[in-house]
Amino acid sequence: MTIRLCIFGNSHVAALRDAWLRHPERWPNITADFIGAHRNGLLETQIDGQRLAPFTGQSATYFAAINKCNTVDLRAYDGFVIAGALVSAAVTLQLYREARWPELPSLAKTALKKRLLISDNAAAAFCQAKLAARLGPLFATHLRSGGVTAPIWITSQPRLSAACRARGCSPSKTLSRALRSGDGPALSALFDSAADAACQAAGARFLAQPEQSRQSALLTRPCFMNGAIRLTGLGREKQPKQDFMHANATYGAAVLDQIAAAALP
Repeated sequence: MTIRLCIFGNSHVAALRDAWLRHPERWPNITADFIGAHRNGLLETQIDGQRLAPFTGQSATYFAAINKCNTVDLRAYDGFVIAGALVSAAVTLQLYREARWPELPSLAKTALKKRLLISDNAAAAFCQAKLAARLGPLFATHLRSGGVTAPIWITSQPRLSAACRARGCSPSKTLSRALRSGDGPALSALFDSAADAACQAAGARFLAQPEQSRQSALLTRPCFMNGAIRLTGLGREKQPKQDFMHANATYGAAVLDQIAAAALP
């Protein structure tokens, strides 16, 4: 059995597309088309009779330059993937900067100082609400509103590369504090749980970051990040060396493995 997937995404879809172009034989039971757009390009579309098309000049430019198309026939696919699309563990750090909650191991060891104490449920609700307003769930809702009934999967945006902690680089103070305090695993679990809930509410399933790619819970192993490429029409331009956000084809292949496991019977 072969299924046909349409894989949407922002700049993070480049890793999946790169993996697919390098090793298409790795997923013999899947055919895939990749549709990428920067910024809000995916949301700047309309669905008319199950055909998705851009309605702004910027979105039309993305579709033409990156995807070499001006419409997507949604009826042609057995399922859809939304890759990255701002579904990021960084939302937990936004909360961690200002608050603490009982689930965090460090709470029993350190004084609260100026940080707000909230409940575990409040922390989960905050993160779910933040993620629900991100590109991935919003685009899934857009597809459902346009009449799409096929399965939709949303993949996690990769955590920052662990290379961001190397000498000469400066990860955020909040991230450094979370890693030092031992709160990383709790924050990571909170993100995965909140993302799963936000995706379900949008009519999609969440695929968490592959375990083998993670390091220290909140980071990604550099071997899954080094050599990442930009989302362009040709897909040959590398990300700058100081880019710690984008993953490479090795990571993309791991995510495609997840997608295949979820989509194939």
